[in-house]
Amino acid sequence: MAQAIQQTQYAGEFQLETLKIYSPSKNIFADLSKVCIQIDVFESIFTNAITAQLVIIDTENIIDKLPIIGQEYVEIKCSSPGANSNFNTLDFTGNNRLFVSKVVTKEAVGSGGALTYALHLITNESLINLNTRVSKSYTDDISSIVRDLLKNQIGTSKKLNIELTSGIRKIVSPNSHPYTLINNLKRECISSVDLSPLFLFFENKNGFNFL
Repeated sequence: MAQAIQQTQYAGEFQLETLKIYSPSKNIFADLSKVCIQIDVFESIFTNAITAQLVIIDTENIIDKLPIIGQEYVEIKCSSPGANSNFNTLDFTGNNRLFVSKVVTKEAVGSGGALTYALHLITNESLINLNTRVSKSYTDDISSIVRDLLKNQIGTSKKLNIELTSGIRKIVSPNSHPYTLINNLKRECISSVDLSPLFLFFENKNGFNFL
């Protein structure tokens, strides 16, 4: 007998498949699925990277036992009911995992010793960008330069959606962060597809976009 496909019953409904936080120095993890009350994932065509926030009511003192100090990584996977493709799935596991950038708003809840706090999360590429400087000269079209920065300087394995640009440019990077250099280049390029001078550089759940 064929299994019935589960349907979405209300707007915003999702199934949480994985929500774990891992210690960076030891093979230790904690399941946050029972203590997380809110998951926010932020993406925009006007921001270079995905960010996220988890709101936790910690009744098990995970913050001290793990401990959570701002260097851990988090794996999240959730999907719409009945999802059968990546289009309906948010998957921040494996190489797409997120890193804790800060812990904020620690407050006691009730008299049982529980704490509520928020974990701010960034992508691995954002972390690498903050710790990478590019001092290099290029003679190439801008779309190829952007691809080199993302592949070889950032080292991302995510999908790249890069629109071809016209003309060969001579570029010298003066010890810039990769994202800073890409944002400067997008102001100078012209599309070879429709001659548009307007480009955006952003990340969404499908990868990086320069178009």
